[in-house]
Amino acid sequence: NELKRLKDKDIDKFNKFWNEFGAVFKEGIYEDTDHKTDILKLSKFKSSNSKDEIYLSDYVEGMHKKQENIFYIAVDNIDQAMNSPHLEAFKSKKIDVLFLTDPIDTFWLSTQDNYDGKKFVSITQGSIDLSNFNEKKDDKSTKEDVSKKFKDLTEGIKKSLGDNVTDVKISDKLIDSACCLVAPDSGMDVQMEKIMKMQNKDFKGMPRILEVNPNHSLMNHMSKILKSNQNEFDDLSKILLDQARLLEGHLPNDVSFYCKKINELITSKV
Repeated sequence: NELKRLKDKDIDKFNKFWNEFGAVFKEGIYEDTDHKTDILKLSKFKSSNSKDEIYLSDYVEGMHKKQENIFYIAVDNIDQAMNSPHLEAFKSKKIDVLFLTDPIDTFWLSTQDNYDGKKFVSITQGSIDLSNFNEKKDDKSTKEDVSKKFKDLTEGIKKSLGDNVTDVKISDKLIDSACCLVAPDSGMDVQMEKIMKMQNKDFKGMPRILEVNPNHSLMNHMSKILKSNQNEFDDLSKILLDQARLLEGHLPNDVSFYCKKINELITSKV
């Protein structure tokens, strides 16, 4: 209650408090069941559409007219969030995404799944349909045609990668990047999995879905060599998965293989 009054009376003092103790204060959302809603209302977050930290009430007020959920990405830092391939479609459609960069954020989300009736939705987990946000409605048949067109490619990549992925799908949210990794709807969010691995070295997590960009030049190249050069196709499939891992801040599964193949690809074009 004192912090509410301070926020209303002297925002500079409240911001000083927040800058010093904000990350610790948010632990209350996870631990204090009686006051978690009030703590959440006083909490501030970075977002893709704002230079300054915002309250959730600001986010909800600025939501797209067709938006029903609060979109977020949980990462280690702001730079990683801004450069995430998952963000590309949201940027292009000017849909705001919250950046959750404190480890506690991942934990309180497990106990607080909504704010003001708006559900929290991770942009790195499950399938998110953004077609409603287009000025011109996407033709569903067009999406199906694209999936059919690249069916041999996605099945070929899945075969090359085996159990390293649960599936390979065509993405409708990638614009510049060739690929990204997505957790299944019933799976664990990327950041939570990372935290679990830090706490338990034996925790392996589970394979995720590899989404590929049908408009990327690499996909066109892989489609051409799918039946003519199986060895190169297999290598590129593994490099594709390693790229997706690197974009998340992880090392490739086999660093030596990755470096060797990248060097071979570069020198083969000389």
